This record gives sequence, structure tokens and C-alpha cells, in this order.
Amino acid sequence: MALEQNDVRRLCERFAALYSAHDLDGLIAMYAEDAEFQTADQPEPLRGRTAIRQYLQAQFDAVPDVQVELGTIQIDGSSFADEGVVTGTNTGPIAQPTGEPLPATGKVVRLPFGEFVELADGKVRRQRLYWDQLTALSQLGLLEMPQTTAAGA
Repeated sequence: MALEQNDVRRLCERFAALYSAHDLDGLIAMYAEDAEFQTADQPEPLRGRTAIRQYLQAQFDAVPDVQVELGTIQIDGSSFADEGVVTGTNTGPIAQPTGEPLPATGKVVRLPFGEFVELADGKVRRQRLYWDQLTALSQLGLLEMPQTTAAGA
């Protein structure tokens, strides 16, 4: 099923709205059964709806007030790339790939992101999500960033 550009844009916007509403069932319904989700904080891509659901639930548990604000959306056939900003307060444990969670920091994060999404039959088939992990860890107070001095100082 070929999607029109406006359909792809609406799908991207719906995904962001469902994420901001923390509608896990609605989000998972947007993925193909065999979807692949690659993200900056996981060593290997997540495969299938069950793994993706667990990952998203852990995000909502860690940052219960998380919101996404979309910026630019670029559409190419049945794929799109978008960028935006995710904001929220870390009030729950932060899941780690090792299984050992980090305790909540109580810190507010504001993280720019970019993603590439491939669709098949109107569902997310492959998603690659990127953000600056150093900025995330710094904003959470888990990493001290070196201070820089102005040139000539």
C-alpha cells in the first residue's frame, strides 16, 4: 500500500502525539510485528513489538512527563526523517542495557533528537533514533562536562 506524502506526515505527527500522551498501546499498534528499532542507548537494535514496548515503557517510567515537540519533517516516499526536542523530568529509575537501573535524578532534560523511519504497509518497519548521550547524561547530573573558557581569556 503506497502512502501519499500527507499520509506519511500525519503518521509522523500521530506518532509524536501518542508518545507525548504516553499511549503505549497506540504507539505499539503503529509498528509492524517484525519492526526493528535502533536507538543510541542500546547496543543492538530492538526487534519486534514486545522488545519495543518494554523499551518505551521504561522511558515512560523514567520520565513520566516526557513530551516531544516536532521540528522539521522530511518525507521521501514511504520513509521520513524528523527532528525535534524531547523534554521531561527524570523521576523514575533509568533503565540500562545491563539491566542495572540508575536511580532517578529529579533533573529536567531537554534533548534534541533526529530519527529516520521506514514504513511498510502503513506501519513502522525500521526506526533509527539518535540523540547526544553526553548531553543527556550531563543534564541528568550523571556526567560532569568539562568547563570551557572563552578564546583569549
